[in-house]
Amino acid sequence: IAIDGEFERAHFLLGVIAARRGDLDDSISALERAVAIRPDYLDAVRALAAVSAQSRNYPRALECFRQLVAGGVDSDEVLLEFAETAEHGDSLEEAVEVRREILRRHPDDEHNRFNLASLDGGNPPAIAPREMTTRTFDDYVDRFESHLDHLGYRGPALLFEAVGRHHHRDALRILDLGCGTGLSGEPFREIASCLIGVDLSAKMLDKAREKQLYDELHCGDLIEFFERPYEFDLMIAADTMIYIGDLEPVFTAARQQMAPDGLFTMTIESGACDGFAVNRSHRYVHSPAYLRRVAERTRWKV
Repeated sequence: IAIDGEFERAHFLLGVIAARRGDLDDSISALERAVAIRPDYLDAVRALAAVSAQSRNYPRALECFRQLVAGGVDSDEVLLEFAETAEHGDSLEEAVEVRREILRRHPDDEHNRFNLASLDGGNPPAIAPREMTTRTFDDYVDRFESHLDHLGYRGPALLFEAVGRHHHRDALRILDLGCGTGLSGEPFREIASCLIGVDLSAKMLDKAREKQLYDELHCGDLIEFFERPYEFDLMIAADTMIYIGDLEPVFTAARQQMAPDGLFTMTIESGACDGFAVNRSHRYVHSPAYLRRVAERTRWKV
């Protein structure tokens, strides 16, 4: 650059190196210079879009993504980053438009369909993509409990109080569905003869194992777990059903392991929809009327 200040590739590479070092301001400055020298330098525009989004300058990032698409750079990777940036930048109509294009190209992409449903209220998949849920909680594990404490989270306590209004004995065989780090295990351990937890996230289960509350912990899908030969007096699901849309398969499978007088208790996020939908927080909401319909069809008594 000292030899030739108009050498755009040098500015571009300097921007790439600065980004890899974590110097986002220096990276943006260098990339902006490369683009100023050569406005159609799409490699530099692509890098500038990524670094601008990383630094939360979403308007600038979106300008770059629009330029890339207009210039013919509309790979799946670019479109996905475009959609995510538009969503983070509250450019929701644009996010919907891009995700619909991805859906047109890849109609079987459940991850994209799930995210699109959170934006346009359209037809969501029956369950959140497994790899998305697993990755979310694997990444979340180290700050999970402190974050919930900051939010004043009381899900397990509310379930424990609800169970106490209907069950007046202890030594229960209890299944904790989506047990996470074991927050529900803490109140329910005292009334359990056997406490088993199941969760998709192996890292969350590692945290639960440290508490020494559970007799068994299993990593895997809820429906798959219900194929095992167990019988429970109580099943609890604190903020687990918010990652499942269609609850009928869960309700049906759970009956196979439930004692005749057993209880299945859960929290949901209540929605104004007729059935279930995905909200902007990428969680399922269910209407109470929908839960009653599913319970009736699967022979549960509310």
